[in-house]
Amino acid sequence: MSSGKTNITHSEELKSRSLQRNLSMRLFLFLIAWLRCLQLLDLEKQVKFEFNFLRKEMINENDNKGTTYGSRIAANNTKQRLRRIACRTAHEWLDQSEEVFEQFHEKHRCDVYVVIYPPKRFKYDPPNYEPTSKALIDGLTDAGIWNDDNYNVIRRTSFEHGGLSGDTKMWKVELVVKELTE
Repeated sequence: MSSGKTNITHSEELKSRSLQRNLSMRLFLFLIAWLRCLQLLDLEKQVKFEFNFLRKEMINENDNKGTTYGSRIAANNTKQRLRRIACRTAHEWLDQSEEVFEQFHEKHRCDVYVVIYPPKRFKYDPPNYEPTSKALIDGLTDAGIWNDDNYNVIRRTSFEHGGLSGDTKMWKVELVVKELTE
C-alpha cells in the first residue's frame, strides 16, 4: 500500500515538473514575442522621404564619369534638379507635420538609410547610386532637416535594395532618416 502511495506522489511530482517546464517555456516564448514586438515598433523616431524617378534622372556612379563638357553639364543639371525636388518634398513634409520637428545637428545625430527600388528585376549595385542620394541629401540640407550633412550630424549612410518599384518605368528611392538615441 505504501508503495502505491509513493508512486502517486512520484507521478504527481513528475506532473508538477512537467507543468513548471511548460510554464517556463510559455513565459520564455512570451518574452521573445514581446521583445520582437518592441523591435518591430522601433521606438526610435524616423522620417521617410520617398522619391520616384525615371531612369535618366537616376545618377549612377558608373555613368557619372563624363569627360566631355556637355556630359558634365548634363550631370550637374540632373543633380540640381534632384536637389530641388528633395528640398520641395522636405518643405511639404515640414508643412504637413503635426509634431514639432527638431533639426538634426552635432548633438542630435541621425543615420540615413537609402533604399532603392528598381523598376525591373536585374543585377545592380545600390551603392553605385550614391550621386543620386547625395543630391537628395543636399536637398534635405537646403530644406533644414539638418544644419549640415557632415559626419558630425549624419553618422552613417547605408544603401540597400528594397525590391521592385511597382512601376516598370520608374525608380523609387526612399531616404529613411533615423534619429540616434545616444
